[in-house]
Amino acid sequence: MKVHTANNVLSRYFLKSLKTFQLLLLSSSFIACTEGIGNKQITEQGSLGINLVVASGDGQFADPGQKFNYPIVAKVVDPLGDPIPGVTVEFSTEESNGASILTASTISDRTGNVATNILAPNKLDKKFVVYAKLPKGQIQIPFNLATFPEQLLVISDGPTYDFESEAVGAVRSFAFILDNTGTSKATNISGFIEDLPFKFKGGAFPGTGGTCGLELNGGEDCKFVVSFAPTEVGFFASEVEIHYKDNSIERVATRSLKDRAT
Repeated sequence: MKVHTANNVLSRYFLKSLKTFQLLLLSSSFIACTEGIGNKQITEQGSLGINLVVASGDGQFADPGQKFNYPIVAKVVDPLGDPIPGVTVEFSTEESNGASILTASTISDRTGNVATNILAPNKLDKKFVVYAKLPKGQIQIPFNLATFPEQLLVISDGPTYDFESEAVGAVRSFAFILDNTGTSKATNISGFIEDLPFKFKGGAFPGTGGTCGLELNGGEDCKFVVSFAPTEVGFFASEVEIHYKDNSIERVATRSLKDRAT
């Protein structure tokens, strides 16, 4: 017969309590260790493997002088690939390439992402690199960008068409030629004018009397009509944009406009 003495009961209770204490000690040590690593990663960037990776936006093309369709996005991650928020990342490029970075420094969000938009150089067939880097410069990643080698659609009467002068209350119109200088078809063609008193004649692209449609074959041309209808005296400037697709790539052709109302 098994006898449960007071000493046996106390001994089993002591062993059980000791195991519980050891588990709590190990758990606390692990949490303290991981928290310490996380804090060190934030305060000593790069010393424990903080890294930058390309998230999106690499390899884009844009028309000269235009903003790229999508921002370039880098991601700040730890050695396990998890995002790190609150880290400052700087974007830079060589001044000689003519590109403009719209936000040169930003802080990673809760997903670890940092982003900026890029304005392309005013030259065709211009390749350049924008770098995302940590402030101390020990880690940086490249984004390879370029302008198109040639414009598929070209608007006549550039670079700026001057309507010259028109009286307040009167209307002056002009028909621009849109020429497809390439061999591929331009699709999804649409028009946009930034500011009044310039507008497409009749109110919508291609303007009353215009012949442009949604598509334009290589080597062909069409016309669209823009009106200047001032309601007050002054000097005015705007820009007409023709948006289209070159295969699957979204592009835009532009023409500056100006006039004086008397």
